[in-house]
Amino acid sequence: MLKSFRNCLSAGLLTWALCWGAEPGLEFVHISDTHVMNLAGVHPKLVAARDHYRDSGVILSGLFERLGRGPAPAFILLTGDVIDAYCFDGESSQAVCGQIETFKPIHERSKPPVFLALGNHDLQRYRHVEGKSGPVADHSVAEEARLKWKQVFGCFHEGTYYSFRRQVGGTAYRFLVLDNGESVSRNPGFYAKQLRWVKEQVSANRQDTIILAMHVPLRNDGFSDSLKAALAGADGAVLALAGHQHSDAVEEIDLGQRRLTQVRTALLASNKDHWRRLRLFEDRIEISATGQPEQVIKTIPAQAARPTVAGHALPPWTEGTRDIHRISAGKGGAWTGVGTTTRQHFPRLKDLKVTAVYGPCPSM
Repeated sequence: MLKSFRNCLSAGLLTWALCWGAEPGLEFVHISDTHVMNLAGVHPKLVAARDHYRDSGVILSGLFERLGRGPAPAFILLTGDVIDAYCFDGESSQAVCGQIETFKPIHERSKPPVFLALGNHDLQRYRHVEGKSGPVADHSVAEEARLKWKQVFGCFHEGTYYSFRRQVGGTAYRFLVLDNGESVSRNPGFYAKQLRWVKEQVSANRQDTIILAMHVPLRNDGFSDSLKAALAGADGAVLALAGHQHSDAVEEIDLGQRRLTQVRTALLASNKDHWRRLRLFEDRIEISATGQPEQVIKTIPAQAARPTVAGHALPPWTEGTRDIHRISAGKGGAWTGVGTTTRQHFPRLKDLKVTAVYGPCPSM
């Protein structure tokens, strides 16, 4: 018994649920706006303006340490403004960089893997301009910054927008991590390419439950409107996670015929308790209050729309499933997969009329 308990602890997050017979699920943590910085050599006026986040690195390190104790979350999702700026003006207006290098050792202290999204601060330079009352930010270094992020962090090796997938029972969760911190008007080609990628991801993975992760939340702007249009026909797109506004919110985003839940988590840079736990189950997602992981404030369904056979929804295929049977779909020769659960529901498969193809089907 003791050995089993130790095995549960060593296996990580929520394996205890499987070991003790509780409902299996997957837990992760959402944080945003960490604003890690190193102001050594930065222009004194910029130091004075940005020094309110001077403890941000300590706060983030402390959170990583706390989350690494005991059963850790499966992963951490950090939705942008990871650092306060890619570089700053120095006293002689020279660029003072090294901010990514300041964040890297903090990132390496995290026991759970950390997935990053880029925010506006991660791609910008803070300048001191005489006559201006505060720092002047611009994205003149955005291309250089993106290249550096891709070189240093594995999650960006294929690009600064990417996807990853986690399986919970029969439900596949696909995370689409976006890069939306730069002004669209400054880089329209980048956003057009990213939007095409989102559409391709949605079209190719209609059986998955989709969670968006991005820095700037969905709102009333051109790129948001295009994203909402791309998601409107994807019944599996159920949740968006964002930051940027430095405040908490759980809101419903209108997609036309349906709504999508959007969750913002307040900036971590000024408060060590600004982190949020989310739990993924086969049939639902539980969203906890910021800083109060045991207080679930909202539960949303996690099932994407399923094709039907004779009016009944087919269960999703599970990775590794071998118990799949062919059913003829008529003259077109299409096939649909039916696993053990469906076979129990419909023992006389030869009597079924296939009304939708659930694919792509594996080779038989």
